[in-house]
Amino acid sequence: LMTTNNGKTALITGANSGLGFEAAVHLASQGWERVILACRTEQKAKTARAELVQRVGRDPFEEIAIDVSDNKGVARAVEQLGERGIKIDHLVLNAGLVSGSTVNRSVDGVELTMAASLVGHHVLTIELLNAKLLRDQARIVIAGSEAARDDVPMMGVTDLAAFADTHHGGDRAKAVLKISRVEAPYEFSAMPHYATVKSFVAHWAGSLSRRLPTGTTVTAVSPGSTRGTSMAKNQSFFMRFMMNFMMRFIAPLFGVAASAKTASKRYVDALGWAPDRNGKFYASVPGKMTGKVVEQTNAHILDRKNQDAVWQAVVELSGGADLHKPA
Repeated sequence: LMTTNNGKTALITGANSGLGFEAAVHLASQGWERVILACRTEQKAKTARAELVQRVGRDPFEEIAIDVSDNKGVARAVEQLGERGIKIDHLVLNAGLVSGSTVNRSVDGVELTMAASLVGHHVLTIELLNAKLLRDQARIVIAGSEAARDDVPMMGVTDLAAFADTHHGGDRAKAVLKISRVEAPYEFSAMPHYATVKSFVAHWAGSLSRRLPTGTTVTAVSPGSTRGTSMAKNQSFFMRFMMNFMMRFIAPLFGVAASAKTASKRYVDALGWAPDRNGKFYASVPGKMTGKVVEQTNAHILDRKNQDAVWQAVVELSGGADLHKPA
């Protein structure tokens, strides 16, 4: 059943597959007037649009190429949005990836998980805000992960305060930079690194919330453990096989993996949340990977020093992208 969302515009990163694609289906089915498919290439966006139109039976879609691992490319894309006269009501920052065993870096020298999951989304958000392309009362949702809680086996989060105290004289922003660039003494391991980056996402949301115009909100929302995504694409053949097998056949039997359709609805639901959820991190009940969504209150997530350090580091990693002060 289609509801009415006349005049509403949403932009979704990573909209060509998985969670982003399914989020676009939800919004189009709800009657959104314009759903912008932000994909790494124009061809991916065009292909996704054709598939989406066939799926939902209407075409509120527009395409734009945004490679969130390329800071300058993101900034250019925002210029294009401005030239097209687009104003955005809701921003779904969904794109991201998990590195394989080999460290890969973006054109800006940032490890790709960090670049795609957070730094590029920071640039996109800041550029949209500074260009006044986000409407009043805009809702920003960024993809989090249960792994950020530091309770998922084999996905331990780096203790930022301890790492900074041990190696950087307590300078947590410097510690975030070292982790983000995978520089010694930080030791890279793909899954714990992913969890650490997702903890940074929650920190960033908390810090951004204190800088946003009144009425605009940001929340970090984990889609939960999800089958049918491209999360494993950078892993070794064996790891891809095992992760896909587990997610498709084993995990659902134990209720620990949802479909992309179900998981992406968490993003869409969050777009309608009240302003009092601004800056918070939502995921499954602690110890769970799917099901009910609740606010996460882990001490390391709520630590203001961690939040401020991540903001300071991400501004540097993005080439200085920060909010303009009001005139």
